[in-house]
Amino acid sequence: MLLRKYLLSLLAPLAVLSVVAAFLPFATRAHVIAGTTVDDLIPGDAIAFVSPDKYPSVQERLASILQENTIFTGTGAVQVLSGRLEIPNPPFFDCDQKHSNYTHAAWAHVQWTVPAGTAAGAQGAIETHSGNIESKYGFFASFNNPSPLPLRKIAVHGSTLAAFGARLYFGCAVVLPLVFTVHTLWWFFFLRRERRARITAQTLREPIALPITFHPEPVFEWRTYTIMMLLFSFVSLFVLFIYRHPIEVGLTPPSVGILGVGLVIATGMFWLVRRNAVSLTLDLTHLGYARGRNPKDWLTAPWTELRGVHLRTVVEKGIKHEWVEIEFPDGKKGPIYHRTVVNYPLVRDTLRAVFAKHHPGVK
Repeated sequence: MLLRKYLLSLLAPLAVLSVVAAFLPFATRAHVIAGTTVDDLIPGDAIAFVSPDKYPSVQERLASILQENTIFTGTGAVQVLSGRLEIPNPPFFDCDQKHSNYTHAAWAHVQWTVPAGTAAGAQGAIETHSGNIESKYGFFASFNNPSPLPLRKIAVHGSTLAAFGARLYFGCAVVLPLVFTVHTLWWFFFLRRERRARITAQTLREPIALPITFHPEPVFEWRTYTIMMLLFSFVSLFVLFIYRHPIEVGLTPPSVGILGVGLVIATGMFWLVRRNAVSLTLDLTHLGYARGRNPKDWLTAPWTELRGVHLRTVVEKGIKHEWVEIEFPDGKKGPIYHRTVVNYPLVRDTLRAVFAKHHPGVK
């Protein structure tokens, strides 16, 4: 029930936003068909490493030097038809504290094409070069260098449908961290409401009248999963926003890998915690104990034959952890942890009281 709600509420917005993202420039320009010509505007930074004593002499000309000496080339299946560097409001470059590294927002205005007849599966890229500046003027300057990545990577597909499929996948990879973060936050509060509703439906009676059944915590494993996914979703979203360049280039962002690792860890913890869910049936003569959701294998024993109902505690990093341990006649032990059963304090006190009634004088 919860799994179906989780998947539907996650996949529906993911599908819609992936389709929207598939029509945005970062996706449409990274996946094309043969014969496509694109008038591309690629954002980036104009960078210059100039010594403080030399900067005053080139300050007014820094933008024009970069524009005149920056060239754009195509590799692989991509041919560059024309390209120019646009630097608004020159010559105001921002400098660091050492006054030797200067940067300015800039755009590469590049017209490029993939020739008709290019085979499906071919790839290409747009690269920039500014090598002549250092030999001519004695300082290093470039657009988006020394980044090892090209300005844009392009993949060629055999049909419009294949290109759209690749764009859809790419768009999904980009919106995935945002969708996971928002959905996980919503799911966290949804679980709180769901837990209250389910516990209300399983209202326990006090004082206890036997027979009675104690149910597992209704959303214990989901809460563990959600907390883990919330942590990884925030990290993934943070990486997406501070490391956008792979998206602009046409590469799958590293945030997807972070989400993948988080999903594996959270799912593993989900099933591990789910195994610890506890169900109990108590009547006047017998006790039944089972672990897991919808259990089929129960441990049952008469109260008079139980070896003990022990209260265990351990202190870790200054925090006290408590659980109840039922010891059955054959030596098997059934632990009951604080978050694995509804109303743990009532379960603990009831087990100890009924056991003490059948074993007077035994602690």
